[in-house]
Formats: sequence, C-alpha cells, structure tokens
Amino acid sequence: MRIDTIIRTLLATLGAGMALFPNGILRGYERVAFENPDDATAKPWLPAAIRAEGVIYVLLCVLGGAAYGAFVRLAGGVGLVVACVPRRYLGWGGRLAYERPEELRWREGFVTAVRGLGILLVALAVRRVRRGDSKVEAGFEPDG
Repeated sequence: MRIDTIIRTLLATLGAGMALFPNGILRGYERVAFENPDDATAKPWLPAAIRAEGVIYVLLCVLGGAAYGAFVRLAGGVGLVVACVPRRYLGWGGRLAYERPEELRWREGFVTAVRGLGILLVALAVRRVRRGDSKVEAGFEPDG
C-alpha cells in the first residue's frame, strides 16, 4: 500500500471519528493535552466545529485531486507555524476555543508531540509539492 493511501485513509478515519463523535474526541483531546482537563471549559460551538472539520477531512480525502493537494499545502503552512512555535500555536487555539484559557496548563509531552506533528505536516507538504499535484487524480490511488 502506498504511503499516500495510508495517510489519506488515516485522515479520513480520523475525520469520520470527529464527525460522528465530536464530544468524545474533545474529551479525549482534553485528557491528553491538559494537565488540568477538569478545568477546561470548551466554548459551546466547539463540538459542532469538530464535527464540521471531520466532515471536511473525509470529503477532501475521498475526493482527492486538486482540493486534497491544496489542503496538504495549507496543512504544511500551518505545520511550519506549529513546528516553530507550538506553545504559542496552542495558546491561540486555547483562546479561540476555551473559556478561561489562562487556566489551561498544557502537558509538556503534548507540546512536544504537537511540534512533531507540525514537522510531519511540513514534510508531507514538501513531498506533495516535489511530486507535483498534477500526478494526483481523484480517488485513493495516485497515478504512478
């Protein structure tokens, strides 16, 4: 199985989980991300945003082509920010999504994992650009 197929399958699966179980995803995220998950109060719109993000992931992965290519490039740009300033990135997200974000305490291991995810997103975007988006057609298997 090609790495592109594996990545798209994993992302589509994550998206499906987000779309179907946004509250469970949110609770799991808070347990992993925060030293004080019981103090985290998500803003009321956050589960709906998680659901919408999940639907978008599934659609982009299934459709493929230029839309997926643009998504990978965008994710690479965000990944560059995440890799360079993970704590600041998490702070922005915390202020956006949580009541009393100043009370949130990020687990150090989570900050490190987020930096690693940013590096991975940059690597995937660079790989995609080097290969050329024109080689990728709709569906799960890119042309060779």
